[in-house]
Amino acid sequence: MSEAALYGTSRRVVRRRTHALREGITVGLIGAAIMMVWFFIVDLAAGVPLRIEVPEDVAEEPARLGQLACPI
Repeated sequence: MSEAALYGTSRRVVRRRTHALREGITVGLIGAAIMMVWFFIVDLAAGVPLRIEVPEDVAEEPARLGQLACPI
């Protein structure tokens, strides 16, 4: 059973709702891609492309990384 028949709405309203959802997802993904490129350019200009921030306690003792992830 379609949403239009289930809730008594017209097909036009359902189509509009679906279009808005698709448009929102598309715009969100485009915005995320633009931000990703922006941060890459800023990091590239700073001389550290694809930089990953590491917490200070892990940076001081890299061997503790396994202990932090699995405290057994």
